[in-house]
Amino acid sequence: MTTSSNQRPKRTQRDYTLAFKLGVVERVEKGEFTYKQAQAHFGIQGRSTVLVWLRKHGFSIHLCQVQKKHQPKK
Repeated sequence: MTTSSNQRPKRTQRDYTLAFKLGVVERVEKGEFTYKQAQAHFGIQGRSTVLVWLRKHGFSIHLCQVQKKHQPKK
């Protein structure tokens, strides 16, 4: 299958600012949206994009990680 340089598909991936990501994460964590609702509301293309942001930037995720690190060993 050969395609010429004039017929390349347009790039559909979007780059989001950190401020936008943190805003979406905050609203999901507050319960204003589920991650799927936030995805639809803000027009976020990837199916797992918001989940990745929650894992990376979410406060409750980080809080759990910190608590696990500081638990006394049995």
